[in-house]
Amino acid sequence: MPSQLLTHIFQDLQIGIKTRNHPYRYASLASISQNTPTQRMVVVREIEENTITIYTDSRTKKVTDFTQNANASLLFYNYEQMKQIQLRGTVSIDKGADPNLWNTISEKAQRDYTTHLAPGSQIDHPKKVAYQKEHIHFCKLLFTFTAIDYLEIKQPHHIRACYLLENNHWEGNFIVP
Repeated sequence: MPSQLLTHIFQDLQIGIKTRNHPYRYASLASISQNTPTQRMVVVREIEENTITIYTDSRTKKVTDFTQNANASLLFYNYEQMKQIQLRGTVSIDKGADPNLWNTISEKAQRDYTTHLAPGSQIDHPKKVAYQKEHIHFCKLLFTFTAIDYLEIKQPHHIRACYLLENNHWEGNFIVP
């Protein structure tokens, strides 16, 4: 029974990531910054086996955080179905992303990776962000997860299960919510 649920979890993530405006298209990514957890919302771009791809500006604080401590958590929440999926693992940074990938990103989205100042820099006004098309700061975060904590709030019984990846095989159990 836990294996059937695991299959369903992976199917839900695949559908969510590929479907515009699906709750699983967006997730809260947590890193550790100077021994303090830090979270931010990210757009999830792809899932392949147990690796999730996220795009970011290479100058962001999260890139610095993951360079210093690769441990991470990614939290998905589907408010319509009252389902939560928490993944734990590590992040590697791919700054040499395929140039062909850059060409698949919309021009509007490309702007996010071409700001003159790094994300988090102080500015006088939101409309004063300057862009430099010739300077691209695009990279990929590759989140490889080895633990899954699933929770579904439903009546009359909530469902919770935990899974660990050991020797390339997922082992899991239902647990008390």
